[in-house]
Amino acid sequence: MIPPLKVNDDEYFIKILKHKYLIRVGAIGDGSCLLHSINFLSSRRYRHSNKKSRKLYSYNLRKMLTDNFTEDIYDKDLKDFGRSYNDLLKELSNKRKWLSYLLVKYISDFVNRTLIVLYEDEKSGLIKPVQGTAVGDFHKKGRKYIILFWQGRVHFEPLYLYDKKKRK
Repeated sequence: MIPPLKVNDDEYFIKILKHKYLIRVGAIGDGSCLLHSINFLSSRRYRHSNKKSRKLYSYNLRKMLTDNFTEDIYDKDLKDFGRSYNDLLKELSNKRKWLSYLLVKYISDFVNRTLIVLYEDEKSGLIKPVQGTAVGDFHKKGRKYIILFWQGRVHFEPLYLYDKKKRK
């Protein structure tokens, strides 16, 4: 379990985390840890698969993301971040290359989930949400959410919500 979250009076986080613990589950570190984390939290089939099958599952998701990534999506959501369309497409298509945080919005829309990304603030030691991952365009009413931990800002891991009220 990770330490309690500082939620900064954000009603969305307070609603999600009330009476719950976050448990880090771990993810395969093969360049697709972001996709492994998403698959773990959204697919029972993935969770019950062996490591080889999990890699194939995430590879297939990565291929779908690559095949559906268009210049229109880039222009709408990613153009202002200083990376070219071709650079991001190359990153998506290389299964050994880790996916940058810039692609979280695109992936969130593709899998139709709100991706909430948390990290440990080095200065305060508190676990905090990455700016913008649960507000604005990232959170669409009625969407299910997935909470991820961005370990050292280089490795994503799924966070499982354990509801202490329901487990008593």
